[in-house]
Formats: sequence, structure tokens, C-alpha cells
Amino acid sequence: MPEQLLLQLVNLVQNVSENVQWIEQKFQTMKQEIIELKTKVNKQDEDIR
Repeated sequence: MPEQLLLQLVNLVQNVSENVQWIEQKFQTMKQEIIELKTKVNKQDEDIR
């Protein structure tokens, strides 16, 4: 039984790690999109002036 619990714990930690990596990836993508949007807005702002 303790072995089974240990395996479940290891599995859980791996899942959490994968989820954290997925979230970090999403944040990186969002940061990139925000940078691109800011650049686009700045360009449009300059075009208006």
C-alpha cells in the first residue's frame, strides 16, 4: 500500500509540473500577443498624427 501511495504522489507531482509548464507557455504566448498589440496600437497612433 505505501508503494502505491508513493506512485500516486509521484504521478501527481508530474501532472502538476506539466500543468505549470502549460500555464507558463500560455503566459509567454499572451505576453507576446500583448507586445504585438501595443506595437500595432502605437503604429496606428503615429499614423493618426
